[in-house]
Parts: sequence; C-alpha cells; structure tokens
Amino acid sequence: MQQRIKIIDSFSLLEFSAGQVIFRKGDPSSCYYFVLEGVIEAFNEQRDGTIKPVGKITYGKALGEIGILRNQPRSLTCIAKTKGWYLTLRNEEFISLLASHMFKTLDQKIQFIETYFPNVKKLTTVQKQRIAYAMGNFSCSRGQRISTQKEFIQYLCFINEGELIVNLISEKSLKSMTLKLAPGNIIGEECVFFNTSLRYNISVSSEHAHIYTLQKKDLLVLLPPETLELWKSNFKAKVKSRGQFIEGLGQNRQVNDMRNMSFSHFTLASSYAKKRLDLIKKRNEISISTDSEEKSAIIGKTLKEFSPAAVMSRGKTVVKKMRRVSLGNGFGFKDGNRLREKLKFNISML
Repeated sequence: MQQRIKIIDSFSLLEFSAGQVIFRKGDPSSCYYFVLEGVIEAFNEQRDGTIKPVGKITYGKALGEIGILRNQPRSLTCIAKTKGWYLTLRNEEFISLLASHMFKTLDQKIQFIETYFPNVKKLTTVQKQRIAYAMGNFSCSRGQRISTQKEFIQYLCFINEGELIVNLISEKSLKSMTLKLAPGNIIGEECVFFNTSLRYNISVSSEHAHIYTLQKKDLLVLLPPETLELWKSNFKAKVKSRGQFIEGLGQNRQVNDMRNMSFSHFTLASSYAKKRLDLIKKRNEISISTDSEEKSAIIGKTLKEFSPAAVMSRGKTVVKKMRRVSLGNGFGFKDGNRLREKLKFNISML
C-alpha cells in the first residue's frame, strides 16, 4: 500500500492542447506519460522529411516508456490531436518505481507473441516490443463470461493462462456440446476481421484465467498482413470444424472419421503448438480405436499384473520391501486390501 501511495504521489497532472508537440523523434526520453483524457497521435518522421502516422494514444494508454526502458532517445514524434489531460512521471522516478515490473511484463508478452503469433520471426525486437506495449491484459475468475453471443467488440482476446469453454448448439438438432480452449486461442475474430457480432458464448472454466487484448486499430498497424490473413483463414477453419463437431454428435460414422482428420487447414504459430496438436490427434486415435475387445484385454492384463498371486510370485524381497514401507507409513496389507484398492484404481482409469 505504501508503494502505491508513493507512486501516486510521484505523478504530476498536466493539461495539453490540440496541436501541442509532446515530444519529437530524437528528443531525450525524460518523461513517462499516462493519458487520462484526449487523443495523442504518433508519427514516424522519415529522413526525407515526410511524416507517417503509426497510431493513436487515447484514454488509459501509456506513452514514452520504451525510450526510458531502453535508455534511448524518442523513436517517434507525438502530437496532441485534441486537448486533454495526462499524468507524467520523470524518468528517474519511473525507473525506480515501475521499470522492474514493466520489464517482467514486457518479457512475458514478447514470449507469448513469439509462441502463438504466426509470421513474427521476421519482425525486429523493437516491432515486437511495440506490439507488446499495445497489448492490454485482465484477469478473470471461474464462470466469468468473456464472449457473449450477438455482442460486438473491437479487440481480440488471447488466452494466456487458464482454461475457457465454448458452448456449441446445433441449429438443426438442438444438440449441445462444450469445447475447452487452452492458452493461445483467440476470441473475437468475427468482429475484428469480418465486422459481424460474436458467434459463441465463452466463459472461464478454470479457477482463474489471464487474458491479453489487442485493439483492432493497433493490430492493423503493428502486425504484418500475413499474420492477419492467417488469423482470418484459421477462424473460418475453426467455425467449420466446430460445426462438424456439433452436427456429427451422436453419429458413429462421423466420429470414426475423426481418426483421419488432418488438421492441415490450421496454420500453427510455432513448433510447440504443432506438437501439442499432434499429441491431441494421437490421443483421439487411441481413444477411438480402442474397442471392447481391446478394453477386455487391458483389464485382463491389469488383473493378472496386480493380483495378490502375481505380487507374491515376484519373490520374498519384494514382499519384505513392501512390508517395510507399509510399517513405516502405518498402513498394513492385511487380506490384500491395498492391492485390491490399487486394482480398482487401475481399472477405473480405463
């Protein structure tokens, strides 16, 4: 609490007017700004004197921290578009009060970008940092709704931590099913890329979840067109696959065909994501291909391996070792109770 009070007391509240130059490219990074009201535009001044707009800083956005953290001059020119108010913090106070936390947060965001964003290898470190700075974040708890069907948003949500669920309902049969969404999944593509309302109801199923956000106006400027196109095509494939899942519910023919699904219509962001998807595919193949005869064989093998006779046949050394462990823990093996419990557990896992 004292640290928060110290940070608040260190800020100064200042007013800016339309057309005011906040700082120019090449100026020393002397202050950190936090916009409370109004709009500030950022421009990149070229060597030939031309000025290219690269974004806008509005309510709730920070400005000027990149230069301070990197100990470099300003890389952009910022000019107020409207009048407004901002909080300012001198660079020395910023470094002592906020820099360590921002460095950690920045590294976490860049790691997320490199893991889950496609086609970012060719981006420079500075470009990745700008994307990271533009990303917002929030935490939520179990049951909280992240996406509500037919609502409209102007940003993408990226699952960073936790687990979310999407509820699917068939328009034909009115059947319903629930799919789990893990870190790396995106929410809101239909609004940002196709200008339509949200298609799904999505809520948090884990104890808590952490979500990154990226505004439409920022991602259109900061991300390469190839990345946006891949997200668009992936969303179309995702809608198609979810439709096939719900319409095929209860139909054995379509369920069995899942063994041959190639997943080639999804473009993955990294080798890590590909390995996880391949693992899911193999797990599905195993669960689908295991018929009643195979299950019977597994149960028979388990009974044979963990029966009291089988355990006793392994020799007196094993029995003595188990007895020593049981005495040390205060649990006995009288009448084979522990063995039967272990047997029940293994069968229940099938």
